[in-house]
Amino acid sequence: MIRPLQPGDAPAVNALLVETLGGRRDPAALRESPPLTTRRVFVEGGRALGFSEYRVIADEAELCELAVHPAARRRGIARRLLADLCADAAARGAASIVLEVRAGNTPARGLYAAAGFEAIGTRRRYYADGEDAALYRRPLGSAAQPGERP
Repeated sequence: MIRPLQPGDAPAVNALLVETLGGRRDPAALRESPPLTTRRVFVEGGRALGFSEYRVIADEAELCELAVHPAARRRGIARRLLADLCADAAARGAASIVLEVRAGNTPARGLYAAAGFEAIGTRRRYYADGEDAALYRRPLGSAAQPGERP
């Protein structure tokens, strides 16, 4: 089930983000939602196994974070979270969605390409460790769904 992030989810989602995306995190920051930001969790058996965070500003959505617990990968959770956020962003008037992903994150790049995202550029040395970010964009709306070419 995909649902909005609830305050009680913060510790589990924080641990998920630390494990999957690395770095230090503040669980308290998950209890406050920045303006225009939507946070959703994929919950199964009472456990938060996936998380998405995105924002819609004017006619463009930006995917900020997408994470799935390592033990739950390859089950379509990321694809479902991505479909959920694309549908919500389109319903809120976004014409496209953009994101950046580590250039070396081959599984994520494959997911985005399969969902109809097109590589549009690179941000050199974007991450603190010096890795580049690959930029992607996908039009929203129409009948195309993530997993289908628009």
